[in-house]
Amino acid sequence: MEKTMNKKHDTLKTIAAAVVALVLALPAAALADSTGNHGKLIGVEHGTPNSLYAAMLRGSIFVDEGNGVVREYGFGGSLCNSRDLTIEEEQLLVVAISQRMSIIPRYRIGGGNTRCLVAFTLTRPAQAAKIQ
Repeated sequence: MEKTMNKKHDTLKTIAAAVVALVLALPAAALADSTGNHGKLIGVEHGTPNSLYAAMLRGSIFVDEGNGVVREYGFGGSLCNSRDLTIEEEQLLVVAISQRMSIIPRYRIGGGNTRCLVAFTLTRPAQAAKIQ
């Protein structure tokens, strides 16, 4: 019986070592933020604490990528857990809308395949291609 227990223990150690090796072998790109298409920032949605929407996403931005494509990037809430914006960052985005700025969003995939905003670059529309 002791041999059987030792074999199980050795098997578990081997499996654990293999899992650790696979995680360490992941390319850095797999763990990096993704860059969305640059476009015109056309909206910021903010959910209040009383909103059912805010439980899933505290807010979203909307980016017009051209050719009729408008992409949503969420932040906060259960779908984008720990990927939230500060009030100051939200205010910056609102100012960017009023200034008709372009945005280059950076995101990670969250719950429900949601694009969760983790960073952004604001530019004048004509300058976005120089940065991306």
